[in-house]
Amino acid sequence: MTISVTPRGLMADRELIPVYSGTVHYWRLERELWDPILDNVKAMGFRMICSYIPWVVHEVAPGEFDFGEQDPRKDIDAFLSLCEDKDIWVLVRPGPHINAELTRFGFPEWVLMDPQVQARTATGSLAIFQAGHTSPPKQFPIPSYASERFYQLVGRYFDQLCPILVNHLAPNGGCIVGCQTDNETCYFFRDRAYDLDYSDGAIAVYRAMLRDKYGTIAVLNKRYGSDYADFDEIQPPRDFEAADKAELPWYFDWAEFKEYRITRSLVRIARMLQERGIVGVPIFHDVAWQFFSPLDMIDLEAQPEIEWVGMNLYRNKEQYAGAVVRMKYLAGSMKLPFVSEFGSGVWSHHTCTFDPHDEEFITLSAFMHGLKAVNYYMIVERERWQGSPVTRENHRRPGYFDFYRKFNRFLEDNRFWEFAKIAEVLLLQNYDLERFSALYSTLNVGFDYMLGLPMGLQVPDVDLGWRYDVASQLAPHEYEVNAPPNSWLGRTTEVLRSAQADFNLSDTHLQLERIQRYRVACLSTVDFMDTALQEKLVTYMRRGGRLVVGPGLPYLGMDMKPASVLGRYLSEPGTVQIGRGELVWLEEPTLEGILGDVEIEQPFILSDPRLDLAVHHNGERQILFVANPTAEEIRARLDFMGQRWFIDLWSEEGDWVSEDALDLALLPYTVRIWEVLG
Repeated sequence: MTISVTPRGLMADRELIPVYSGTVHYWRLERELWDPILDNVKAMGFRMICSYIPWVVHEVAPGEFDFGEQDPRKDIDAFLSLCEDKDIWVLVRPGPHINAELTRFGFPEWVLMDPQVQARTATGSLAIFQAGHTSPPKQFPIPSYASERFYQLVGRYFDQLCPILVNHLAPNGGCIVGCQTDNETCYFFRDRAYDLDYSDGAIAVYRAMLRDKYGTIAVLNKRYGSDYADFDEIQPPRDFEAADKAELPWYFDWAEFKEYRITRSLVRIARMLQERGIVGVPIFHDVAWQFFSPLDMIDLEAQPEIEWVGMNLYRNKEQYAGAVVRMKYLAGSMKLPFVSEFGSGVWSHHTCTFDPHDEEFITLSAFMHGLKAVNYYMIVERERWQGSPVTRENHRRPGYFDFYRKFNRFLEDNRFWEFAKIAEVLLLQNYDLERFSALYSTLNVGFDYMLGLPMGLQVPDVDLGWRYDVASQLAPHEYEVNAPPNSWLGRTTEVLRSAQADFNLSDTHLQLERIQRYRVACLSTVDFMDTALQEKLVTYMRRGGRLVVGPGLPYLGMDMKPASVLGRYLSEPGTVQIGRGELVWLEEPTLEGILGDVEIEQPFILSDPRLDLAVHHNGERQILFVANPTAEEIRARLDFMGQRWFIDLWSEEGDWVSEDALDLALLPYTVRIWEVLG
């Protein structure tokens, strides 16, 4: 038996395993409570759990391990055996980084104190993870994932752990159906372009990437306008100091390297696991929140060693917009849209503890907008955490416990994994523009966003001579949004949302066959864009797609020299036929300009655009979601054609029959769900 990833869940031979999981940390619970706690987990309707396996918990001193011999709570073998006895599937997350609000994020102190392991900043100083509300209770040196010493120590830990896990892999008759490679790998949240890592090992990897990319130093010199004699002479940029766009290729390569380093590290750790017997189950990774440079989620999931990539989501009801953006990106980009950490409760130093209403509203909203797989973090509480449905003492927390039991029953009763959201429009973030947003920055010190400094101090004050207003299209360093509201992509989003034309979100690295699923694709374009990506989009149009771009049209390649593919077809705003499709250049997005003659499926229309709706279908049945993401009660009319039967699937307010229209009243921050017949 081999476990594989599908758009609906995990497939074990011919058995589909929906990924509705919750996190339980075995080592944080009293051993005698494992059994009754797992019974309560099953009582909520969970048939899958997830757990970190912390390095620091098990390697108690260099080369000295405890897997239950000294502390019975550390007996991971016994815990997995108990899960098998109870028919519970398990996702394991062995690190080496786990975070989990552990001191030093689960790394042994002696690992991080090794000078050969430590990352460096642009000034050559030690990179420190600051204590405070991001990292209680202590500061620690950040490890470099370019350090060979680091991988040597990780390998020693895996040598001891993996034989235990191998015995419990599902293909071997066990409970483990997935294994994560590292955790939230992105420079320990210090992801700004010129912060880190500038260790000797990282610079060596940077030069190796340049060799692979250019082949010869002559090719690089031609692109850079430089006269290096050898790749070993090249130093990375340590701040943005360009005075002319011709200097940008050097900076773009550094931005690309930041992504390359993450992907290369995760692939290496995945291979280390596979070499030690973790085979036959998918290797996955979770992204903290960044679906943009320096994280390339689409490229990461395209790696043969990594079959599945998810994203974390911690939001309360007032942060609905940020949750929706991420769910639309997962739905538009990933093989199995998966939130690998969905806030079931929240860390104790968070500014707002989620109440049951928060968890219900955000959970229903996430599935409404395209989520298909989830791991709730945490369904069993532990220290430094609050708001879970089951306490560490195995008490059911009223409101929380009841919600998860009800929602799991809804998913199971309706076989929700079989449904797909109707969305015929795709919004594409321009990945080249995202890279420029990353490199076009300064004041790169750790956690500078926490200092409350004006955003203007973080952006260079230099005129690079752009034809279009590039700066207005750049995403801010704020993880709740994917584009400024006044940007072309932001305005396109608002046009579609106001017209209740549902859409998914991705970026230009998305595979052509995935883009081809959408009748309309919208892309923000400015002065520059990779010509190979433009050629891919021309193929999309030749096969019948409608590509809408703006506010400008690229006329430069990524070497900042004149080059354009889309410019062959249009020299000014307008529309042109390309094959069976169209290219549309819109300086200002409008619904008519976006859709043209394309008629997208809109079986329902709401009279109040403050409400959101989404329609899911499985070929036979249709489920309608309507969300009120505001603090006000909203009364609205739902229009449709013909007579429809509305079977209430969630609120238990009763079923309705109506013709042509239905009057709705939605309380603040609520989601209604109906099956619609007729």
